[in-house]
Amino acid sequence: MPELVGAGWKVPGEPMWHDSQRAWARKPLIGGIVDAYEQAYDEARDDVMRARAYTFAQDYDADTVLADYWIPALGKLEQAVNARREAAANPPPPRPTVREADGFLWLDRGAGADDWIGWSSHEDTLAPVMEELLPEGGVFLDVGAHIGRWSIRMARRASKVIAVEANPTTAATLRKHCLLNDVDNVEIVKIAAWDELARMTLVDPNNRIDGGSTQVHPAEDGEGTVAANRLDDVLNLDRLDLVKMDVEGADLHALRGMAGILAKHRPALIVERHDVYGYYELDELKDLLAEFGYEWRDLNYLTAPYLVCTPALVSAGIKE
Repeated sequence: MPELVGAGWKVPGEPMWHDSQRAWARKPLIGGIVDAYEQAYDEARDDVMRARAYTFAQDYDADTVLADYWIPALGKLEQAVNARREAAANPPPPRPTVREADGFLWLDRGAGADDWIGWSSHEDTLAPVMEELLPEGGVFLDVGAHIGRWSIRMARRASKVIAVEANPTTAATLRKHCLLNDVDNVEIVKIAAWDELARMTLVDPNNRIDGGSTQVHPAEDGEGTVAANRLDDVLNLDRLDLVKMDVEGADLHALRGMAGILAKHRPALIVERHDVYGYYELDELKDLLAEFGYEWRDLNYLTAPYLVCTPALVSAGIKE
């Protein structure tokens, strides 16, 4: 190799093809080797030649090779080994698998996420009630949509679904579910339904920040992680037939923030009650619904109580 000759002499050779290497090489000529040795012998005592040879050889001094090549190479190897050890000690969370349920595809984030998709009949009692209250081609508002359990299902029946979800990570999962199922009539509104413009903090009593029990609390410093607002000020709807509300205790705030929508469109309501957890008194919820001109019936089953609300025929001067 010419780069290793330095102050010496190159030896001529005949080209040869290496089948195993798929490359050309040179077979040195014996006569050329003899000539090179003779020249080296003749100039072995030439001080200039000896100085050139010595200087060239310094690039291959053991200490130089160690400092310039081996130590940097070993350092990179050590970095790579440490990176692999760190990755092994902190593996990324497993990618969720996909499950099929009710003719839809869902990301299985595990039972700890409270998604209740594909492995539980959680809330299935609501399905016939919702289908009865939502006319074919109607508009469905899902307040507290979570990962889209009802938004995706009702999209088959509705002409449009508005899914309101405060948790950005959960809203992203909802979007993935829309894409998985080729659902294109769901509009996702990433905001907390409230009765004023505010910033909120996400809190989960079960310490699962992406779980189904995530609440929004007003941020003490006004610097909360999610935005909140009145749905009256956020949504501009030409039609609304059914509202499902599951907002983990923010029920009264969310209802007050959509008083205008309820007065204009008079949709049916399905409200999961959270008075059972002490967030408010049941009479407060019923009094507010009566103020808005609604009558209700209880829908109670194993996992959660609901109020199924419909506009009263005549209440406080409000026509159905």
